[in-house]
Amino acid sequence: MGALVRLARTEPALRAVWLQSYDEAVPAFARALVDRAGLPPDDLRPALQAAS
Repeated sequence: MGALVRLARTEPALRAVWLQSYDEAVPAFARALVDRAGLPPDDLRPALQAAS
């Protein structure tokens, strides 16, 4: 895993895929946190937690 992370920093194509995956994963994590906590969908806390 460490080698993959290092490559993502130096290889432009891999970095693009890594960033795209992150961009798609954060909203999914935030929705899951909203559902699990029973919070309203516009609550900012799950989005902040998902991003970190």
